This record gives sequence, structure tokens and C-alpha cells, in this order.
Amino acid sequence: MGKENLEEVVRNLEKTRRAVGAIRVSNTAESLRDAWEDFLTSFHRTIGRIISKSLQSKEMRAWGHKLKNASSQDDEGLVYLREARAHTEHGLTPFARFSDPAVILGNGVFHIGGNSSITFSNCSINGLPVGNFRLETREGKLKSVSGEPKLPMYEAGASVALQPIHNPEKRQSFSPPKTIKGIALESADPLKLAETSLCVLEAIYKEYESLLPLPETNRG
Repeated sequence: MGKENLEEVVRNLEKTRRAVGAIRVSNTAESLRDAWEDFLTSFHRTIGRIISKSLQSKEMRAWGHKLKNASSQDDEGLVYLREARAHTEHGLTPFARFSDPAVILGNGVFHIGGNSSITFSNCSINGLPVGNFRLETREGKLKSVSGEPKLPMYEAGASVALQPIHNPEKRQSFSPPKTIKGIALESADPLKLAETSLCVLEAIYKEYESLLPLPETNRG
């Protein structure tokens, strides 16, 4: 096994890159879920092939075992991605909560999505008047406002909220990670997790490629 056997690893690494790009631009809950599932599958296939090929090489076997252990039990970020991928394959519920775009009013008091037309008249939040106005949305985005609203409002794009993943066979739950391969994830931002995970996967691939033994014909 040498550098001539990289085709499938490279192919799935590229699919992982494309999936992260799709996560960035997804504008509906369904397209965002599809992108995340593609990311989890491609990530798993890439690291899985790297592990399998490494374990087949006596020169790389120790390195491969270390990576396998990190993916299966030692690294919280890699373990979470592994469990999330398994849940997309076998779970009966989505591995996370996916939301369509919406207009958010009053610091989250109202979430108005889809195509809506709503009139606020003599309403208040915690005793504070919100103003008299009419609000229209189209596909979760603000189309028009008339009147005098007295509360903050903003548009929120399609979003995903990661959740703990329960594995019934292992009788264990796996929370969204705070680190992956020693890199801190400063917030529970799913996009940050995807982007950082891709960087980690690319670094693993580069190390894997550098460790591959040369083909027999190229050895001195």
C-alpha cells in the first residue's frame, strides 16, 4: 500500500469540502439537513478509509490505531461526529433540530416564518407596548412593515441546533463537543464545528499522505 492508493480517500475528502460549502449557503431546513447528513457521511468515509488503509501497513499501523482510538473513544469531537453519522443512518429522529428562515421579533418572543401577514394592535410584552403595525413575510424573510413597531426585529436564516445523541446499544449519550483534536470550539455554533472538523480532517489527510510508504519500485 502506498501513494498510488489515494483515490477514494481524496474523493470523499472533496465531498466533505463540498458538503461544508452547502451548509454555509443552505436556505431551508431541508437543504440544511441534507447538507449536514452529506457532511457526516463523507467525513466518516474519509477518516474511515484513512484508518483502514493505515492498519493494513506495518509502517503506519501504530499511527492508524491511534487515529482509530481517537475517532471511536478518545477525542470528543471525532466521537460526536461518528455518533451523529450513525444516528443519521439508524436513528428514528433527526440528529439535530433544523429550522427554516424566520423573522424574529422582540428578542425571540415571536418567530414568524413562511408566507405570513400579521397585524399587531394594542399588544404588549411584559407590560411594554410593541406598537401598532402590520408585518408581511415571504419564505421567512421580511417583505414589508407598515405602521410603527416598537420592538426589535431581524431576519434569521435556516439554522441547526445540535443536540446530545443517545446511542441505545452503548447506553450512552454524546453531547455536542467543546473541542475536536485539541482545537477549542468557542461556542455551540454548528457551522464552526463543521468548518473546524474539515480543517482537522485535511490535517489528518496531510499527515497520512506524508507517512505513506513509497511503492516498492520507487524505493532506493
